[in-house]
Amino acid sequence: MTTSTTSAQTGRTGKPAAEKDAPTGHLELRDVVKVFSNRGKDVYAVHGVSLDVAPGEFITFLGPSGCGKTTTLRMIAGFENATAGQVILDGQNMVSLPPNRRPMSMVFQSYALFPHLSVRDNVGYGLKLRRVPEAEMREQVDVALTSMNLTSLADRAPNELSGGQQQRVALARAMVVQPRCCCSTSRCPTWTRSCACACAWRSGACSGAWASLRSTSPTTSPRR
Repeated sequence: MTTSTTSAQTGRTGKPAAEKDAPTGHLELRDVVKVFSNRGKDVYAVHGVSLDVAPGEFITFLGPSGCGKTTTLRMIAGFENATAGQVILDGQNMVSLPPNRRPMSMVFQSYALFPHLSVRDNVGYGLKLRRVPEAEMREQVDVALTSMNLTSLADRAPNELSGGQQQRVALARAMVVQPRCCCSTSRCPTWTRSCACACAWRSGACSGAWASLRSTSPTTSPRR
């Protein structure tokens, strides 16, 4: 598994230049390991991964199926427990925290939209769990819907949307809670354009770290 890096603030490859008042969202992985047990034998899904993601960077994990891309993202977001190592966000080790206590969001490959909720209610779900006041929640959801070009679809159910529209709903739901780190297991080619839209929504620049993934065929995969 390899990584490619793009600055959401400068549009150039590499880390953005340091600023006096740097935004939050500095993500570090330190020797992260994930071991699964298979018929009594230890299988290393992730073996000693270290990574430093500056605020505003967009990181993509590249590699063939089964090399640990999704497992790494799930450990960052807290949906998978790391066997060893540290996941540090703005100086705080997140390893012991459950997903709902990490200031992060995750967009799943399936988008995981609630079929019984409208687009508006899907986008506002995270704010509702955080008990944001009704008026404030409505305002934030309106901004999210407008920024992601979803206003006209606000009352539709997920099964009435195209795949690209569902993706934008999932991203709006992830971003409306203002996470310091956003992860995505989506391999959709429109993901980069959706992220660019979300970055513009967040006051002209992505304020946190981004991590995504892309699969490569075994014959064209980068050297691990």
